[in-house]
Amino acid sequence: PRNEVEETLVEIWKSVLGVERAGIDDDFFELGGESVLAACVVAEIEKYFGKRLPLSAFVDRVTIADLARLIYLPVDESAWSPLVGLQTRGSRPPFFCVHPIGGHVLSYRLLAQHLGQGQPFYGLQAYGLDDREPPLLRIEEMAARHVAAIRSVQPHGPYYLGGYSFGGSVALEIAQQLQA
Repeated sequence: PRNEVEETLVEIWKSVLGVERAGIDDDFFELGGESVLAACVVAEIEKYFGKRLPLSAFVDRVTIADLARLIYLPVDESAWSPLVGLQTRGSRPPFFCVHPIGGHVLSYRLLAQHLGQGQPFYGLQAYGLDDREPPLLRIEEMAARHVAAIRSVQPHGPYYLGGYSFGGSVALEIAQQLQA
């Protein structure tokens, strides 16, 4: 660690991941991390630094050095979006996957990697995760808001949608609204 923030993050990772060593350039997921443990790290960061990071920060900031830089940045309240670009480059039409019941999209990280660099992949996380607005309770409302987010990236179809568990139900409603 090069500073106090990185030292604290190393201790948090060691504790949460149950590892003896964590370097500032180690990949969280390669050390055994997964979405539930990422949520634990986010909670610990808020406890120690007073800064609430979105769980989606773990999509492209998977090292202690990455998270330390994020902790130093001012919070931009307008930056939250339901769309999380898990893989934004590629020539194919984007694939949009709706969050499972927990509302987060980290569970799609490996799928996006396996689809490769040529496949744009966006996760659709739940409204209300940022505490700026209450969570949506009706699938039709969720789908309507997600349709608007999808169209901000891809105005016209065909659309490629997916989701597992609860996300599959929302994806079906999105498809019905897009078709209508």
